[in-house]
Amino acid sequence: MKALKIFTIMLAIILLGCQPVEIPNDTQKPGVEEPQESYYVKVAQDFSDWSGDYIITYTSGSSVLVLSSYSDTKGYGVEIGSKLTSQGIHSNDGDQYKAVVEKSGNGYTINVSGIGYIGLESAKNSVNMTTTTPSSDNYRWVFSYKDGGSVWIRNLSISNYRLQWNASANIFRCYTGSQKELTIYRRGISTGSTTGGSNA
Repeated sequence: MKALKIFTIMLAIILLGCQPVEIPNDTQKPGVEEPQESYYVKVAQDFSDWSGDYIITYTSGSSVLVLSSYSDTKGYGVEIGSKLTSQGIHSNDGDQYKAVVEKSGNGYTINVSGIGYIGLESAKNSVNMTTTTPSSDNYRWVFSYKDGGSVWIRNLSISNYRLQWNASANIFRCYTGSQKELTIYRRGISTGSTTGGSNA
């Protein structure tokens, strides 16, 4: 009787072409790569191409004053030092102050969120702006990283002037070197350090 039952089952498998069925495991889901978060990371090197998204700051210790507004040939800063972590400054906190740097001619244009394109129209302690795409070298800049962590943002047309922070007047303007040097942060994927990063 038992042998007949086994024979019947085997015959059914042969006739019906049954195949073993793998029962899906609902707990196994396709691997989904976690999205990487973007941070503004302190620039700690020169770049062959400076194009990218930045925030322009004067940084001293835990204080980070970011270029955020403009009026009457002066750039003004707002304190965001509390947003600086070991990763950098999260894009959620930095994007509203973003300075878009794009290659243009022999330099770069700088288009700051909420301000416009910044430039220097004459050789004096000042900074100018326009909301239209500039074509003049007065609105183009040259970037260079310096030992100690600062970045010089030098005007292409009036090359002895660069963007600096005036701590006495609490303003960003162009000077010939008499004021505080700037620290800039580049948007990218943080590597966990405020002095580096993989740019995105």
